Amino acid sequence: MSRAPVTLQSSQLDANAMNDLRDLKALIRSATPIVEIETMEETRAMRLLEDLARDLDLPLYRWSAATGLTQPGFRYGASAPAGQGLSRPDLSLQDDYRDASARGPNGERAVPDTQALASALKFIDERGQRGLYVLLDVQRHLEDPVVLRRLREIALDHPVDQR
Repeated sequence: MSRAPVTLQSSQLDANAMNDLRDLKALIRSATPIVEIETMEETRAMRLLEDLARDLDLPLYRWSAATGLTQPGFRYGASAPAGQGLSRPDLSLQDDYRDASARGPNGERAVPDTQALASALKFIDERGQRGLYVLLDVQRHLEDPVVLRRLREIALDHPVDQR
């Protein structure tokens, strides 16, 4: 059975941060494959997702048209407190990042050839690795049939590999 994506409105994210984290954890644990967050508070939402990835011990990935797919270590605003990693790093990607040019300004590791959303989704789909994947500003890309099909395939495979 396929579940529809869940949309959280900005007003829902404005409540208590602990409630937001608890609600997101419940959605992830209930095997909801896609959660859409609409908010004007992107910084706050990203920090919440960082906390979620850390609490669930999941590798965290972020895609934007400006950076492509990166993993992990992204942080908006102030950096993380000493001794607190942002999420569990994906150590299986270690060999892919020996070149320092693959690192972004905040120390995040760029996944090569994922600037286009279709390419990033192909990486996610073919890799089949459990994780939390944050896709920013994808609305206009949803008109691309390849992007839409890849998202559907990832969502349909979610019960098997929990991506």
